[in-house]
This record gives sequence, C-alpha cells and structure tokens, in this order.
Amino acid sequence: MAGERRAAARVPAGREAFAAALRSQGLRVTAPRLAFYDVLVQAAEPLTPQEIGDRLAASGVNQATVYRLLEALTAAGALVPQLVRGSQVGYELSPPFRRHHHHLRCRGCGALTDIEGCDLSDALREIARRHAFRVEGHSLEVYGLCAACLEGPRR
Repeated sequence: MAGERRAAARVPAGREAFAAALRSQGLRVTAPRLAFYDVLVQAAEPLTPQEIGDRLAASGVNQATVYRLLEALTAAGALVPQLVRGSQVGYELSPPFRRHHHHLRCRGCGALTDIEGCDLSDALREIARRHAFRVEGHSLEVYGLCAACLEGPRR
C-alpha cells in the first residue's frame, strides 16, 4: 500500500555488533561468517578450531576460513582464546557478545562450569597500578574437582 512502510528485518544486536567487528577487520559480512557467530553463541564452552570447522561444514565454511576468521576476530577483540582440555586452544565470544565470565574446570571429568560475574575489578586495578600496567581484559580458569568427582566412583 502506498505510503505504508514495511518493518525492516531485525537482526539481533549481537549479530549487528559482530558484523561491525567483521567490517573493522576489512571483512565482508557474509552468511557463512554469520553462521560462525551463531556456532559460537550456541556453544556451551570454548570451541577448538576443529570443533568450529566441524559445526560449520554444512554451511560450506572450510577449515582455512575458520583459521582466518579466528585470527581476524581475535585481533578485533571479538573472540577470547582459552586453554581447554589442558593443552588445546578454544575460542569463545568476548563481551559485548557474551557476558563476562570465568570458568571452573574439573580435572577429573573435564566438566566446565561458567562463573557469571566478576569480583576481580578492584584487585586488578591495584595490581595494574603497582606494575604500571594497563589492563585490557582478563580471563580466569580455576582447576579442581567437581562434586561428582569428589564423591568418587559409586559402589
């Protein structure tokens, strides 16, 4: 109808910010790159490059593209590398794409639990002041045993 405006298709704010991060690295916003974002948003824990590639295979994204995106988006501050399963590097979205959090990692079964929130701000400011250091971010993974592993095997 003349004079009637159609509502523009809404893209979630996270995807819009992710698209801006892509552009900041000189990358075009494409369906496979948005699929990359979707995989990371839905992940329950940091994913290795191989895990990301496996989840994107149906979208036509090859492993070389995964590595290029990991490098570019880490440089843009959109991703945070994390040590997972002892020695592998996994990636997860950084704020503002995901709430700031830390991890509890069980050394017995490998379970990963997110710790929402962060009470480290005051301590980090003091550490930075003492060492004339500008903190740009941080991550923390606490290792130990979960309740099930503390109980041990049931007889």
